[in-house]
Amino acid sequence: MDDIRVEKARLRYEALIAEKNLDESLGGLEKLSDIMGNVKRGYAAAQQAYQMFARISSWFNRMFSGFKKKASTDRREYAPTEEETVTF
Repeated sequence: MDDIRVEKARLRYEALIAEKNLDESLGGLEKLSDIMGNVKRGYAAAQQAYQMFARISSWFNRMFSGFKKKASTDRREYAPTEEETVTF
């Protein structure tokens, strides 16, 4: 009977050690997944910010490049040209 009690105690002890190891492993995986999730979310946020900046920059370029082109063509039309020499 004592052998059975000792064997049961040993098995319980091994089960507790295995459960502790499993819990530590799952905790490590959970921490790793949290870190990877944070990295992925950070990358996605940076990518969205870059796309938004690119769109705003493109919009401003389109807005102000049109004014520059019109202004430069208007200046050419109204700019004084070389005076023509008059010959008699």
